[in-house]
Formats: sequence, structure tokens, C-alpha cells
Amino acid sequence: DIAHDVRNQLLASPSVLYTATGIMFVLAVVPGMPHFPFLMFSALLGFTGWRMSKRPQAAEAEEKSLETLTRTMTETSEQQVSWETIPLIEPISLSLGYKLVALVDKAQGNPLTQRIRGVRQVISDGNGVLLPEIRIRENFRLKPSQYAIFINGIKADEADIPADKLMALPSSETYGE
Repeated sequence: DIAHDVRNQLLASPSVLYTATGIMFVLAVVPGMPHFPFLMFSALLGFTGWRMSKRPQAAEAEEKSLETLTRTMTETSEQQVSWETIPLIEPISLSLGYKLVALVDKAQGNPLTQRIRGVRQVISDGNGVLLPEIRIRENFRLKPSQYAIFINGIKADEADIPADKLMALPSSETYGE
């Protein structure tokens, strides 16, 4: 909600209100501008900023955050952070449903893996940018004939591929290329 965001930003600190007070006052003294409304609004903003600066909210919030940090640091946790507990995020990864795993099977010649390497090579040659390795793995959370593309661990796209069907593509000669 934009109104909520604007209100939170305007009331974040008294200095924001003091700046708005100055701007409203300058607009009030500009010839041709309505003096009274701008002066009243300037006074209202100045008063609100003054009241906010008198409240000890910032000190209380800082004290609470320091207390929370101290409590967190003193608590002993059974789970220690190690390199094994941190998940590895690949720049680009492809997750396959279990029916599509045959496309990357070494016994069948890795047709998908070879195609991906070829596409990486073409993009690298054409654009001069080397794409990172694309990790391919099986994902049981996907439907059997579904795949998902992840970029930096975030799902970019997903789709279904009928694994028992063939896709016919026209050759480049069809279009006179």
C-alpha cells in the first residue's frame, strides 16, 4: 500500500518533517502562492517534528534491539553453522521431474546435457559472455514430466513436457535459410 509506505517514510524521523517544514515555508513566501495554507501546513509539520523529537522512541528501539542481540548471542544453540549446513546456490540450475531424468542418462547418450553444452557454446561465441555451468538434478517435488529453471536459487520458470511424445521441428531449409 503506497499510502502506508509514504506515511512510514515521512514519519521515520523528525529530520524528514523538519525538511518538509522548510519546503512548505519557502512555498508560503513565494509570490503568487497561497500564503495561509502553506504557513499552516508548515507549522503543523514543524510541530509534529518537534513532538517526535521529544519522544524517546529511538532510544527505546535501540535498547530493545541491543537487548535482543545480547540474548541471541548468549543463547546456546545445538545447531552450529558449518559449510555443510549452508546450501549451495548455483547461478543456473535445471530441475527435472522423474520422467525427464532419462534425457540426462549417460546410458542414453546425455541428449539434454549435450544440447545444453551446445547452447552455452553458441551464446558464448555470439555474445562473448561465458555462461556458468548449468547444474541438472532430479526434483521429486515437481510433477513427473515437469521441469523448472532456477537462477541463483530462485525459480525463473517451469513447464510441463510430455516425456512420451516427440516434438517435430522444421529444418532451416523450410524457411529458406
